[in-house]
Amino acid sequence: MRLGLKGISMLQNIRKRIKHEHDVYAFLSSTGTDYKGRTYTEIINQDDVWLERTHDYIQCIFPTDEPSAYVPSPIVSIDEAKNMAANPAVINSLRDGLRRMHKFYEKNDHWLTPENHNYKRISRILRCLTIFGLREDVQEFFEFAKIRLLSVPDEKIAKGKVGTISIGAAKKQLTIEYWKEKMRGV
Repeated sequence: MRLGLKGISMLQNIRKRIKHEHDVYAFLSSTGTDYKGRTYTEIINQDDVWLERTHDYIQCIFPTDEPSAYVPSPIVSIDEAKNMAANPAVINSLRDGLRRMHKFYEKNDHWLTPENHNYKRISRILRCLTIFGLREDVQEFFEFAKIRLLSVPDEKIAKGKVGTISIGAAKKQLTIEYWKEKMRGV
């Protein structure tokens, strides 16, 4: 069987993903790097501008059982997450990452706009904490994010459309329901 350029490229991407998935444990336990050679600590020590502008780190510091639609991301099964969670270094890393992202979302308001990519990031954080069994952490972060979202005037979330208050309230409620969904199923 002969592979064309597209087939070779697909195989290379699969190999990268497999290697990447094998490195998740090392990365989370602070003995390895992500697929770009960054350590966990290096990523969470970045400033807020970097965190907002860089779009390929959140999948690494908060791996889930769902693939990312945007960048290569580690996929960790629920069983793998439970096994990794037995290592205190993994839990410490996840909590360090959570503290950093909490600080980011607490200090900045720019993410409180319609259809912002940070809503997906929050979803990923919630899912990761859930599959790793960090129930108290996930509940606290959910409540924090929900309160921040609900504090925004409805018309800001609705982009100034007709009927802005009802549209904005509905968008907020849909976002909160989506977040809740990420906390289920484990």
